[in-house]
Amino acid sequence: MALPLMSYLPMAATFAFAPGPDATLTIRSSLSGGRSHGLATGLGTASGSVVWGLSSAVGLAALVVSQPALFAILKVTGAVYLAFLGLQSLNSSVRTHRSAPQQSAAARRPLPLRPLLQRVGLRRSYPQRPALRETEPQHSALQQPIPQHSTQQHFTQQHSGTRTMTSLPSHLRAYRTGLLASVLNPKMGAFYLAVMPQFIPDESNTFLWSMALMGIEFPVAVVAMSLYAVAADRLRVLSSEQRVLRWMDRILGFVLLGFAALLLVE
Repeated sequence: MALPLMSYLPMAATFAFAPGPDATLTIRSSLSGGRSHGLATGLGTASGSVVWGLSSAVGLAALVVSQPALFAILKVTGAVYLAFLGLQSLNSSVRTHRSAPQQSAAARRPLPLRPLLQRVGLRRSYPQRPALRETEPQHSALQQPIPQHSTQQHFTQQHSGTRTMTSLPSHLRAYRTGLLASVLNPKMGAFYLAVMPQFIPDESNTFLWSMALMGIEFPVAVVAMSLYAVAADRLRVLSSEQRVLRWMDRILGFVLLGFAALLLVE
């Protein structure tokens, strides 16, 4: 049993490391959201591969491939989704390009004259207002100090809740993006239907052997997508200029549009 399983390892590595929509989406997520988002997207694409492997084991993938109408609907849906992600990348690069001149203009804006003179010591600072006399009425309600612990606690709770609500769904959205892009590609089901039976011995349990093959496919795919995510994040850190990142967003957007067109044509 170990020999057929190990013979599937080169096939799984070739399929996982081959540049395609999965790798493109992983690189895109790392460049836009950092390494963690790229890893989440790669995990989603690997999970989609497992979904198609299990579907081929139970006969669902064969049903999809054998029904031209169902195959076409799934293929068009996947192409539209890839095109949407590509247009999203192009739109992000355009918005970043428009906001760059405003940020540079704000950086070049001169400081106000009065704080600048006070900073260099050329303008005298005004003395503070003297304290109120005992005979003057004091508004005790206005002068009561605000409890710092309650304000700080509310601020911490509010912002900690904001971080929880923004960081967790963002990683889930990255995972969902990879999962949907992989599941909505029916060619993966056709690939597994054509390849996996070659590594399953005759007169054996097809489902158990498919589970074993997916046990090899999933970690290999996770490692491959993780390497793509780490490399893209490293490139993002080294490329400090926003112009380079904008052009990479545009290139990845056009690549995703090309994959969408190929999914429709083939």
